[in-house]
Amino acid sequence: MTLSKLIGSGVAGCALTIAAGTAQAVDPLQLQLGASAGWASWQANPPVFAGYNNQASTLGGKVFLGIRPIQLIGIELSYSDFGSLTHQATQWTNSTLGVRADHAREAAAAVAIVGYLPLPIPATEVYVKVGAADLHEVNTQDGCVGDVVLGLPCQPIAPIRRWATEPMYGLGAQWPLGHFALRAEYERTHRPGGDVSFTSVGASWSFL
Repeated sequence: MTLSKLIGSGVAGCALTIAAGTAQAVDPLQLQLGASAGWASWQANPPVFAGYNNQASTLGGKVFLGIRPIQLIGIELSYSDFGSLTHQATQWTNSTLGVRADHAREAAAAVAIVGYLPLPIPATEVYVKVGAADLHEVNTQDGCVGDVVLGLPCQPIAPIRRWATEPMYGLGAQWPLGHFALRAEYERTHRPGGDVSFTSVGASWSFL
């Protein structure tokens, strides 16, 4: 599924949810806009020279737009940047020239249905979410590859890009203060070769 199709599905889901909310006059439509920052954990896949630790634990950020037409259900569209991982001085041999550094960056656009749990906790909303994330990983390398013995010239290495649409889920809590709210959440996207997780804190502003 492409990013445009993923966002289109989210917009369609928003429309259906808004239609459902219209039938419930007791719940005003809420539009949430927010951002968060935190710690991301993901598995890089370097295209050249395996054999070193590919696990990344990096600082990341997220921006999101949420529509909440009824009290217990909402739709969230988000974009997350999970940061980058760099390996310096990967490999050199007597005959083969290798890259000087390998860089990997992970990001995702996601759409999720959010369910707010009716728990008797004062001034606190607990929620869970499930949806799909369009993961995008880019591998770039400084340097080139060639062979001194065979006389092959050193050729620059082109970036390698990977896209994958995978299921995601999460849970969190938010503390409303009028139109403003603080939140803390954990999200995880399943993918072959290693999941992507993101623990963050952030804030949002609600337009009623």
